[in-house]
Amino acid sequence: MISCYIIGDASTVERLTIHIEKFPLTRLIGSSIQFSGNLNSLMSELPKILFIDVDYINKFKSALVDFGKRCNIIYIANTTKYAYNAFETFALDYLMKPLTFELFERSINKFISFSLSAPPLVNKHKIILNNNTTISDSFFIRSDSKGMKEILVKCNEVIFIESDQNNVMVHTHENKYLSHNTLKDMEENLPNHFFIRVHKSFIINFDKISYVEGSVVLVNEKFKIPIGLTFKKAFFEKMSHKVIRKKNLHRVLSLPKYLTNIIFLINLIENAIGIF
Repeated sequence: MISCYIIGDASTVERLTIHIEKFPLTRLIGSSIQFSGNLNSLMSELPKILFIDVDYINKFKSALVDFGKRCNIIYIANTTKYAYNAFETFALDYLMKPLTFELFERSINKFISFSLSAPPLVNKHKIILNNNTTISDSFFIRSDSKGMKEILVKCNEVIFIESDQNNVMVHTHENKYLSHNTLKDMEENLPNHFFIRVHKSFIINFDKISYVEGSVVLVNEKFKIPIGLTFKKAFFEKMSHKVIRKKNLHRVLSLPKYLTNIIFLINLIENAIGIF
């Protein structure tokens, strides 16, 4: 379903509510006839589409520019006067009153068309990741319950990631961040040259390992993480690529015998030539 939020006068809220309830793919998650510029406190969750009166654009343009990066904004207006300003805030559409159902339907279909043609994205309430080809050395997570606060986390600062029911706790050198993702989300999207899952509840940064002892790995000199049976083989295979190995003594010791055989063959050939 396409979640919608409305900010406008009473008649705008009433008309759009009817259209949203009528359209089979939209649902209304809230509305307000007042707006003070703080969208985070106004909404209980991040909508897919925000319908808002264009009159707010001059007073709260910077807030709407920021919000337009995370949510699709459709402006409602009586005039085309503010159309240019509206699209500067990443607006999806600009609807002129009267708000007919046909106009509303066209705008929703525009949203659907753009969504289908856009690259696949993970749920907006979750980590802003796609796959290992797009995540190199840093990633964004949305750590607040409304999915509005974005935190940039550098991979080399992460020590380990711990499962916390349906969420995860990202432990870095300086902070801990609660992210509304599962550990599986993190495992599938984060780059495997940095991270490896070692337990049903833990992913570690491989470069933060201090030592490995039996089925326990110490990371960052102080955190002991268990290595689960399911993940043991993959972990030790990865670890084996970083082990310094001794030179193959068997091949070194067998070299004189190998040379002796060559010399013996050369003597045989020389003797054979001498016979003929």
